[in-house]
Amino acid sequence: MGTLNVQADIRRRLEEALAPVEVRASVPADRPRTLVVVTREGGGRDNALIDSPGVGIYCWAPTEAEAAELSDRAAEVVESLPFSAGYARVEKESHRSDAETETRSPRWYLSYTLKTFEP
Repeated sequence: MGTLNVQADIRRRLEEALAPVEVRASVPADRPRTLVVVTREGGGRDNALIDSPGVGIYCWAPTEAEAAELSDRAAEVVESLPFSAGYARVEKESHRSDAETETRSPRWYLSYTLKTFEP
């Protein structure tokens, strides 16, 4: 047993909730116009069973309004993560427009600090 793989679990939950939107752990070389990327951005293990990960979610879409709506849908999923699945606390740190620097593609960013345990 170990701690919950937060990045993989959130990615799976977003894939189910946001289908047919592609949800990945990294940006592919040929990024689709609509894409969600889930990354673990830090945090650390408190012990063998408790983890305090930081998670970032990037939401791209063809327009600013679509990217904002996609980020709202992603936020609903993350903010509903169940205790029964190992999520003791979900704390939103940021939810903002964050246009991609190189392409100026509409993108929204969410960040969370979580407290998880092995269910």
